[in-house]
Amino acid sequence: EKNITNFEAKNKLDNIEKLEKSITFEDDKQLRELDRTLSEILLSLNEELFVMYYSKTDEAREEIIDKFIDILEGNEDMAALWLECNTWKSLVAIDGKHYVKRNFKIEEDLTPKAFAPGVGNTPDMELYKNGYIIIPEVSLMTGVKQWEHEGSSVIEHVFKFIQQYEDKQVLGLFISSSMNVRTIWQFYILNRESWIGKPVPVVPIKIKQYIEIIKIIYSNNLSIDDFKELIETIHKNTFKYNTFKEWEDEINNVIDEWENIKTKRGK
Repeated sequence: EKNITNFEAKNKLDNIEKLEKSITFEDDKQLRELDRTLSEILLSLNEELFVMYYSKTDEAREEIIDKFIDILEGNEDMAALWLECNTWKSLVAIDGKHYVKRNFKIEEDLTPKAFAPGVGNTPDMELYKNGYIIIPEVSLMTGVKQWEHEGSSVIEHVFKFIQQYEDKQVLGLFISSSMNVRTIWQFYILNRESWIGKPVPVVPIKIKQYIEIIKIIYSNNLSIDDFKELIETIHKNTFKYNTFKEWEDEINNVIDEWENIKTKRGK
C-alpha cells in the first residue's frame, strides 16, 4: 500500500528539518513559516487518511449523511460552507478509483474554511474517472436568485470542461435544497441541445434526493460508476419527456428504478 507520508508531506518534512536547523525563535517570520508548513503537512496527512481509509467506514458515511440532514433541517450555522465540504466528502466516500479535486479550502481537521474562489471559471469541485468527468456544484440559494446567480455559472463551468476534455464525457451535477422553475427549465433545454451543437448536461438533484442516493450507494457497496450511470440516465431522460416539468417530476422514479436494478444485481 502507498505510504501515507508520501502524499505531498515528505518534501515538507524535509523543509521542516531545514527550518529547525536554522531557526532562531526570536525570528517571527521563521516561526510563522514553520507554523504554516506544519499546518500544510497536517492537512495533507489528514486528507489522505480520510480519502484512503476513513471515508469508506460506516462511521464516516453515517457522519456524512447526518451532516446533510443537519443542513437540510437548518441545524448547521455554516450550512453553505458545509454543503460544499460534505458533498466532496460524500463523493470521496463512494467506492471506486476516482479522484475528487476540491476547489474550496478546508481546515486541518477537514472542516470547511472558505468557499471555492468563484474566479477563473472554477467549479466547487471536480470528479475524475477514466473516460468521464463529473462537475458537482452546490448551492443553498433558492427562488429567482438561484437562477440568476447559479444558472449561468454552473453551465459555464461544465462548458469549460467540455471544451478542455473533448475525449471524455462531461456531466454537470447541481445539488440544492430546492430548484427554481427557471433553473430546471434552463437545465432541461441544455441537456438536450446548446449553442455548441451538442448538450451541456447538468443534472439537478435536491439535497433530500441526494441523501437517498448516497444511502443506497453506501448500504449496497455501489461504485462511482453506478452513481455516474444514474446521473447519465437522468440527463438522457430529457429526450424522453416533452416538458421540463415532466422531466423533473420523474427524477424520483428514475432513482427508484436505478435502486431496484442495482440492489437486485447485488443479490
